[in-house]
Amino acid sequence: MSNLHDGARKPRTWSEEEKQKLMEVYPHKTKEEILPMFPSHSYNAIMANANLLGLHKTKEIIGKQASQSCINKKLWESIKNAVPTKPEIRMMEIISRYNFPFKYVGDNSIIIYGLNPDFINSNGKKQIIEVFGRAFHDPNKSFLTVKPQRQEKIRKKIYASVGYNCFIFWDDEMKSLSDEDIANRINEFMGEK
Repeated sequence: MSNLHDGARKPRTWSEEEKQKLMEVYPHKTKEEILPMFPSHSYNAIMANANLLGLHKTKEIIGKQASQSCINKKLWESIKNAVPTKPEIRMMEIISRYNFPFKYVGDNSIIIYGLNPDFINSNGKKQIIEVFGRAFHDPNKSFLTVKPQRQEKIRKKIYASVGYNCFIFWDDEMKSLSDEDIANRINEFMGEK
């Protein structure tokens, strides 16, 4: 008999009861706690359906899962106390001054397919604003090996797969823009369908 969670079987449709149960437990339970509750679905299918339903793990559960893995423990320690970067702080100030409906979530309070966006629309529109630093997101200018999901095109594609439009501001470009220029770009982005 094949393993139910190997991801090699055909996808199965989710019943309304399963969706309701997922909405109740997904944010507050770890992978190990959730898998037995949905024996006919792989964890990849569970995560995909959770994303379609707009569900996100709580910061506490993300920390619990990371602390259970010694590989992720050091990473979790560094990100749980994450503070906004200077460009993100500037973006927060612009968002506040111009009353844009975006909330800072770059503190790992929202995770979408393993990605932590910087700002998300708080009025229900599926829109994300990212503030990228060349040092961490540009493979041509970074001192690190930049993983594909940290790069602009792949990141936008991942967000689009769950219905989000994403606008990326680069830190070096922001330096040459006035607050009004940035606000105008956000206004144009918000007008997207």
